[in-house]
Amino acid sequence: LAAATSLAAVVVVVGATGGTGLRAIRGFLDVGYEPGQLRVLTRSPDKPACLALKGIGVQVVAADLDDSATLAPALRGATSIYCHSTADDTHKLEAAEMERARSLAAAAVACGTVRLLVYNSAAQTNACPRVDQIAQKHQVEAIFRAQTQLPCTVLRASLFMEELWKRHTRPSIVAKGKFPFNVPPTKPIFLTSVRDMGRLAGMCIRAPDKYARRTIDVASDVRTTKQIAAAFGGAQGAAVIPTLPRLLYLLSFVFHRNLYQVIRFYRRSELSVDLLARRREFPALLTPLNDFLHETRWADPSRTYESFAQAPTLDGS
Repeated sequence: LAAATSLAAVVVVVGATGGTGLRAIRGFLDVGYEPGQLRVLTRSPDKPACLALKGIGVQVVAADLDDSATLAPALRGATSIYCHSTADDTHKLEAAEMERARSLAAAAVACGTVRLLVYNSAAQTNACPRVDQIAQKHQVEAIFRAQTQLPCTVLRASLFMEELWKRHTRPSIVAKGKFPFNVPPTKPIFLTSVRDMGRLAGMCIRAPDKYARRTIDVASDVRTTKQIAAAFGGAQGAAVIPTLPRLLYLLSFVFHRNLYQVIRFYRRSELSVDLLARRREFPALLTPLNDFLHETRWADPSRTYESFAQAPTLDGS
């Protein structure tokens, strides 16, 4: 996967030191970026994941999107930005997202050397049910695009494969052979690996004139719920049955509006990604679900969602 990358390139990575964001950093390394070319911004440079990144040569810089004064020195000399997130990994809306995006965009323009900003957004069409969190991501897109001096590429994924590792999903699959997912068993779901998102962002940054001002719907694989369950079964060596927890859907309507919107989105959305076109444009960079399960050691009971918070190593793990 690796390819030569200009040693002059400095990619500032935003919002990728928690949750699964470190896998996006792994994706940059996959496509040929040297660790020293990546400058990761974080509010907590001394947390274990950041110390591990420093250990492999990644630049780790203290900066806070809520404190715009910290951004100018953090972006000095940067040639591009990958914005993985402007919010925490929760189901709650963060009103500060838009102001963070404005601060980052203004700092990037003032920097004067940034040729491209790539933003990890979320897929949705006008025909899809509204999800407030997705709508807010699209507002962030608009803020970045409004800066005419800051070329922007938007990568839109639907469901990250890493989400399947979360504690409300994987434990039941591994321990009980049941896949609780509130989507009909024959409905196709477009899946993307966060590692692949980093790979694609890296390729876009390498060719800013080609990818500037594009919005790219991203998917690494497409499977129905029934096929996803079969993939789990293959990885575990035992059958997995998909279940439809309707009661959760009803309870979420009353008690957890954001969760209800997300469930309704996956149940009713008519999203479609031309997977063949994506594979032609980004050959060998998109990971099928079976390969993802093998790579992440799905069947290993010692691993959890929190395992993704471990920094990548230079041997590709």
